[in-house]
Amino acid sequence: MENKNRNLTRCVARKEIRTRDGIIRAFTKGIILGETDNVGRRLLSVRWETGMQSYVFPSEVDFLNGESQADEK
Repeated sequence: MENKNRNLTRCVARKEIRTRDGIIRAFTKGIILGETDNVGRRLLSVRWETGMQSYVFPSEVDFLNGESQADEK
């Protein structure tokens, strides 16, 4: 199930994130490409400024357009 609400929203990694392709350092900026639900968990597809693309949980990023974790439901 794909949700397009946050597409192209800018974000920043809150902490170091380990992915199968490598490590995304804290404070690395990215753009959310999409949002999906996988086994009851929300995941964001993010293209990072390092060139990597990965899925992360919403709690692992801060949104740069003024949204906050409190907006997450």
